Amino acid sequence: METDASGAEVCISVSQTLAYCMTDTSYEASIMISVRLDQDTENALRSQLRERDLPLSEFVREAIREKLERLPTPPTPYELGATLFGRERSGQSDRSLRRKTMIRERIDAKHRR
Repeated sequence: METDASGAEVCISVSQTLAYCMTDTSYEASIMISVRLDQDTENALRSQLRERDLPLSEFVREAIREKLERLPTPPTPYELGATLFGRERSGQSDRSLRRKTMIRERIDAKHRR
């Protein structure tokens, strides 16, 4: 078992399947990522790691961070409904303030018939 720069224990098994297992004492949970790579991808990965003198664990963390940064942020509920809000304007700017009075007037008018 190897130790990376942060002191985390790293076990790596690379063949047709790349298995990455990290246990870090600063976290309660550990994470295990298993990725199946074709031979060309494995060779390219090994080459990049040698050229950059970069541990596999750091490369994987960096790749995950970059991917997470590129993901779009989900729209807020307001953004989803923004085109619907205010579409049917009544022309009465105080309508929400007078809603109880307006309801009472309609009920009274109904009972007067």
